[in-house]
Amino acid sequence: MKIFFDLDGTLLDDEGAVTSAVESFKESFLEFILPDIEDFQTAWRRVLREAYDRYLKGEISFQEQRRDRVRRLSRVPLSDKEADLLFDTYLELYEQNWRPFYDVMECLEILGEDAVGIITNGNGEQQRRKIKALKLESLLPLVIASEDVGVSKPNPEIFLHACALIKTHPSECCYVGDRRDIDAEAAEAIGMRGVWLNREGRGECNDLSMVQSLSQLPPLLLRG
Repeated sequence: MKIFFDLDGTLLDDEGAVTSAVESFKESFLEFILPDIEDFQTAWRRVLREAYDRYLKGEISFQEQRRDRVRRLSRVPLSDKEADLLFDTYLELYEQNWRPFYDVMECLEILGEDAVGIITNGNGEQQRRKIKALKLESLLPLVIASEDVGVSKPNPEIFLHACALIKTHPSECCYVGDRRDIDAEAAEAIGMRGVWLNREGRGECNDLSMVQSLSQLPPLLLRG
């Protein structure tokens, strides 16, 4: 069985990177912050999610969603240049905190050549920089990013495209991700085996394969 992985929240500790970056970025952003924001971490995640969803739907560009995120938390109007400069401050902090989860390397080493690539929503250039920073390029050489193929998860076309690239039927492929809906269930819907990486152990898996750590993945797949 050929295995694909999600990136953010599955291989990359994106939540940890955002938390650390936002905490430091807040100090640079203080003079712009809306006065009624009590929890900047929560506010940042809310605008991140909303702006990124608009980007994935094709409503705004990748750069526009970045500008939108800082503008919506600012008490003063920001030009494109001002918004870009502010976001670049955050981006540098975010990139400095890119780390793989503790269980990634051992899992990939055990799976060996059966682990073939990554299917990820987002900008291809940035996602590849993450993969390089995590030193996963040789372990997961095939990268399918939504912006590159024109469709995003859970659209079945992105999964079918990945299977076609390796000339393998979906029934002989597996996809592992931290989102039950757009990862595991979406993969199952086109005939792949979907595995939900539920690190917090919350929610019911029902008929879905679930692991709480990537260390549990090789034994699960070996059992079939």
